[in-house]
Amino acid sequence: MFLAGDFNTPSHLDWVPAAASQNCGYPSISWPTTKAVADVGLKDSYRVIHPNPASTPGDTWSVLHPKHNGTTGPDEPHDRIDFVHYTGPATPVSSTAEVRGTPLPVPHHRNNEWVSDHRAVVTAFSLS
Repeated sequence: MFLAGDFNTPSHLDWVPAAASQNCGYPSISWPTTKAVADVGLKDSYRVIHPNPASTPGDTWSVLHPKHNGTTGPDEPHDRIDFVHYTGPATPVSSTAEVRGTPLPVPHHRNNEWVSDHRAVVTAFSLS
């Protein structure tokens, strides 16, 4: 079984003490949506392949809203909010958060090759 999509919430697997500097200084948050998915036995394919959120955050939001860099404009959060969860006779062999081209940020995004404001989670599985 596969459960994939834009969950619009970060993952409890990403908000851990080792990644606190990326998560507004919070050492951990047990985000209820991804925790519920894990509690029923589904695994997060990206985190299976990349178990360390401090070194491989895999942010999917936002491609079009850059992080605040001291200039004017809103400070947009950058999180991994798109997931490919699985259970059963499947084993992830690779997982990435991808875009195509070099998307320009809002308000210059009109002609971007990549039309989404999210990165795509692409996981390849071995089925047995």
